[in-house]
Amino acid sequence: MQYRTHISENGRISIPAPLRKMLHLQPKEALLLSVNDRGICIRPSADVIRGVQAAFAERLQDGPYLSEERIAERHLEVARDE
Repeated sequence: MQYRTHISENGRISIPAPLRKMLHLQPKEALLLSVNDRGICIRPSADVIRGVQAAFAERLQDGPYLSEERIAERHLEVARDE
């Protein structure tokens, strides 16, 4: 599916309404533009953030977080010092 648009004199690009509706894009929504070998890729920033979060979630181990381990270690150190 392709849509035709243009760049205005001040550098703005208009995204056609059918495309905005299909992708659920809202006015003033933050977008991320990147360049690849085929051109410009425009993605909602929220989608990019969700993708990064999912990638990190896959790498997290089950069990306590490192921060929780460090807090527990600190509590033990304080108890020993008292």
